[in-house]
Amino acid sequence: MPSPQPASRDLLRNYRPLQVLLIVLMFVTGLIDAVTFLDFGQVFAANMTGNIVMLGIGLARPERPLALLSLVAVAASLVGITIGARLARRLEPLGHRWIVTTMAVGVVVLILALLGTMLRQPLGDYPTLALLAIALGMTNATANCIRIPGETTTVVITTTLTSLAAGLQFPQADLGTRARQASGIAAIIVGALCGAALVHLGATVAIGAGTGVVVLGLVGYVVTLPRGPSDAA
Repeated sequence: MPSPQPASRDLLRNYRPLQVLLIVLMFVTGLIDAVTFLDFGQVFAANMTGNIVMLGIGLARPERPLALLSLVAVAASLVGITIGARLARRLEPLGHRWIVTTMAVGVVVLILALLGTMLRQPLGDYPTLALLAIALGMTNATANCIRIPGETTTVVITTTLTSLAAGLQFPQADLGTRARQASGIAAIIVGALCGAALVHLGATVAIGAGTGVVVLGLVGYVVTLPRGPSDAA
């Protein structure tokens, strides 16, 4: 009997509210990365390319904890990616329920990160940074499994910009994909702008705002879900 996973994934790819949810997650990615970069010592919770570069710089400047911060973020992101991939393997046949379950787990991790910022004085930066990287790693892994053209929630902006600019040169370009790519880039930029503005009020406020946006996005997605026997698809 054929696996239900490909059909389920195709339905998810074409579901507009899910595409909107991924744009929301890209906004939150930009917001949280701006907060961690500005307030946690030039480290990213989602941008692993940037962290690898910072790791190299940190190794050349051992007087600063940059290398350790970057290493923690990369390791935690890998944990989050592993969790997201395992959830995808087990829950993907459930369709929308897979997305809701994974996002709910991500929200719990973000709330724990928010609590970590409230206890930042005794705990330090590492627990909060690790939890943020785990949460964003999970969402990135989930988006990667869905594979909506032009939307990944990742911060591989170089690839996205290249694909967007190159694709526009061809008359047969998929305009829907280009629109999603442009929207994703804009969402990250606006998210980073909001994060840079909110960080002046404190990391707790900024991360709390990002968590709230994810919760609202998830609630909005759940409200749009089809009702009836087909709602698992």
